[in-house]
Amino acid sequence: MQHVPSMTATQAVFLLLSGLLFYISLFAGLVMFKRESEQDLNLVAQELGLQHTPDGHAALLKSLKGYRLVAGNRFFIRVRKLWRGKYGRISASFFDLFFIKIVPQRNFFELNTELVVRATLNTPKLPTFLLLPKKVFQTSDYKGIGSRVAFPNYPAFEEQFSVYGTDVDGIRKLFSGAVRSFCESRSSLTMQGRGDTLLMYELFAFNFNVLDQKVAIIRACLDVAVVIDTAC
Repeated sequence: MQHVPSMTATQAVFLLLSGLLFYISLFAGLVMFKRESEQDLNLVAQELGLQHTPDGHAALLKSLKGYRLVAGNRFFIRVRKLWRGKYGRISASFFDLFFIKIVPQRNFFELNTELVVRATLNTPKLPTFLLLPKKVFQTSDYKGIGSRVAFPNYPAFEEQFSVYGTDVDGIRKLFSGAVRSFCESRSSLTMQGRGDTLLMYELFAFNFNVLDQKVAIIRACLDVAVVIDTAC
């Protein structure tokens, strides 16, 4: 019978300290994230005239099932500071989504937050699509929504993004003119839509004050949502 070496005292201590470090990092990340969100998003909402919604977080996460936003190797997903209201003709909301991301290649985890803008259009005519920024995601082997949609007439756009879906003509029509220009100006933006729901989000470091960027992103996302709603 082959002898299986037991864990040494040094290995046991190392394992214990690694676990302790994980929980300390997680707790510190949550505290820092909450502090940043409470300060930054209050000011953002005031500028946009949206109202804080203290409840409805669980229902929101449930409604996002099936979207890339809550899929993959993401765990401990939490909504922070949900704001809702009307922005022109559309119903709008924005929130910070906190999650732990497992990185298998490095046997490690990351604490991340994504600023999410959600728009509900007046007419459910959006084609089902997913736009991924190539600088953030490795998309060559993506097997999600439909197939890759090419944009041969817009090489700059195709260089920055990978777009997937089934309604090729509808997707190409959507990403023409102002919508395409908006995406090209935000090369880290992910966008996903179907029916009357449009999601736009960017990844942020949870411990860095990016209030000015968040205000600009939220306003720009809502403006382009109004454009899409009008076009639909």
